[in-house]
Amino acid sequence: MALRRMVEKRVQQVTCIQNSQFNWSNIEMSSLPVFIRSLLLTTVLSFVAPLVLISGIMVSIFLSGYLPGMAGISQAGATIVWNFLATFGSGCPMEGLVTIGLACSFVGALFDTYAFYRNQILHGN
Repeated sequence: MALRRMVEKRVQQVTCIQNSQFNWSNIEMSSLPVFIRSLLLTTVLSFVAPLVLISGIMVSIFLSGYLPGMAGISQAGATIVWNFLATFGSGCPMEGLVTIGLACSFVGALFDTYAFYRNQILHGN
C-alpha cells in the first residue's frame, strides 16, 4: 500500500513538472562560454591529477616505512621518486612536480580543444 502511494506521488510530481511553463530547450548558450568553462576545468584537473598521483605514491612509500623490515625499501623508493622528479625540475624535485603538472595540463587542454572542435563538426553547430 505504501509503495502505491509513493508511485502515485511520483506520477503527480512528474505531471507537475511536465505541465510547468519553464522549458529548458528555450535556453540557448553561446559555445564560447561553454568552451572556456570546459577548457578551464580540464586544465585545472589535468594539472592536479599528476600531483595527487605522485603525492599518493610518496605518502604510501613513507607509510610503508613504518612496517617492520620495510624502512630500507621505503627509503630507496622515496629516493627513486625524488630523483625522478629532480630530473624534470633541473635538480629541484618540486620544480619537477610542477613541470609534470604543467605538461599534463597542456596535453589536457589540447585534448579538450580537439574534442570540442570535433563535437562542433559532428553536430554541425
